[in-house]
Amino acid sequence: MNCDPCTSRNVNASDVAAAPSVASLLRTAEDMLRDAGISDPRDEALQLWSVLHDTTAGATWLGRAAAISEAAAQRFLTAAGARSRGVPAAYVTGRAAFRHVTLAVDARVLIPRPETEGLVDRVLAEADTRPECHVLEIGVGSGAIIISLAVEGAFARLVGTDICPGALHLARANAHVVAPQTVIEWREGDLWTPVAGEQFDLIVSNPPYIARDEYQLLDPSVRCHEPRIALVSGDDGMTHIAAICAGAVPHLADGGTLVLEIDARRGDQAAALARDAGLRDVRIEPDLFGRDRYLLARNG
Repeated sequence: MNCDPCTSRNVNASDVAAAPSVASLLRTAEDMLRDAGISDPRDEALQLWSVLHDTTAGATWLGRAAAISEAAAQRFLTAAGARSRGVPAAYVTGRAAFRHVTLAVDARVLIPRPETEGLVDRVLAEADTRPECHVLEIGVGSGAIIISLAVEGAFARLVGTDICPGALHLARANAHVVAPQTVIEWREGDLWTPVAGEQFDLIVSNPPYIARDEYQLLDPSVRCHEPRIALVSGDDGMTHIAAICAGAVPHLADGGTLVLEIDARRGDQAAALARDAGLRDVRIEPDLFGRDRYLLARNG
């Protein structure tokens, strides 16, 4: 799979029989995905139809004999064509599951990863020891972390920042749908700028942590479609983590905790940056795959 949009064939609704059935559309989509080299194209086609029509794979299969309008058929084949060109499934459907919520996603934000679900677990565990907890997330993206905290925890205050206005717009829209009763303060700006002079009990971030040269080695589904600004962090992949650690102490209340997602290959570097910044009780914890993924450090 590569970034060239011309490497997969385009299929229109007219390529299948008039008033096509769900089954015939699934077969057409399966052929498109197989030609593009996508693994398990049958399941991909079934899942794509199910998500687009807000149903389950089982219900889709049971209803596969149903006739479909030309407009619905064209919408599905357009989506299958995008997927066959390497567009990630979450961007094709406009939705991504994260922990207990489903979020709108598009090319303005990274697609939430399973590893990041563990970051939420760490924050919730830390919050259990602090009543009336004030939380800051730096770089909210789709809002996956801060919205999950709003849904699963009990916090006195939630503040989310991002340098990209488009990401903030999407995160705010997701919060309105998923957690409409929760008040989240949204701030636009880079790193510590939006919260100058403020302190928090917990600060969490999944910052960019890919080195500039490593970016070219990423899978095309990531490199060609997901926002570079949310991935690359200087020549060594540590620019953002270094800046967050360096500014953490003035923004953490006494006993407050910084929780970061990090590159599993650079845990020692991240821990050293945290210690150099004056943070204490620095530890690195593994993700669900056993890789060093989370940095936790305390102020005072």
